[in-house]
Amino acid sequence: MSRQPRHTVEITIHRAQHVPVGDILNFSSDPCIYATLYLQNPTDGKPDDSPRGQVLAYRTPTVRSNLEPTFDCKWFVGGIPESGFVLKLRLRDEDPGQLSNDDRLGKGVVFVPSPGERLGEGWELKEGECKIEKSKGAISSHISTYVARLVSRGGIGHHTRVWVSVRIIGKSKVLKDDPNRIYTLGPRKQAEHCGGRG
Repeated sequence: MSRQPRHTVEITIHRAQHVPVGDILNFSSDPCIYATLYLQNPTDGKPDDSPRGQVLAYRTPTVRSNLEPTFDCKWFVGGIPESGFVLKLRLRDEDPGQLSNDDRLGKGVVFVPSPGERLGEGWELKEGECKIEKSKGAISSHISTYVARLVSRGGIGHHTRVWVSVRIIGKSKVLKDDPNRIYTLGPRKQAEHCGGRG
């Protein structure tokens, strides 16, 4: 990867709307978002999700029993090149135990910046709307949401969206051992580094 200027970015996951129903008994969900950040390939703008590509991951806290959750979580990432990154958002209904038990409610993608743009000082995306594709979710949440919409006579929404802001907050420190590396600056509690695909 060529030596591009490196930036520190603040990613804010604000809220979600019309979350699919994960718990049919309560017509509700315990939503959380798993965000996976891939660098954009400078040649085609697609995520570099090759085995050698760098991947960072972050998880929001869970909002209990809510189909319109507010997260307002900030994730700080350093080492972002001006070619930008791709943010994949996986909406989940948290269940006790491992991640594998969480119900998949859908997935969306945000390209930062938009194709053809470059990141630079002062660049900002204010509350960009990300459509969540429910076809990427579990069949049980489709059925639960459909039943809940029938029983509530349309009171349960079905166009799922997540709002995200991104802004450049300064130049990044370049790591001596790997000047092209991206890294999480905080918060450490929900952030995790992944070597594989998201």
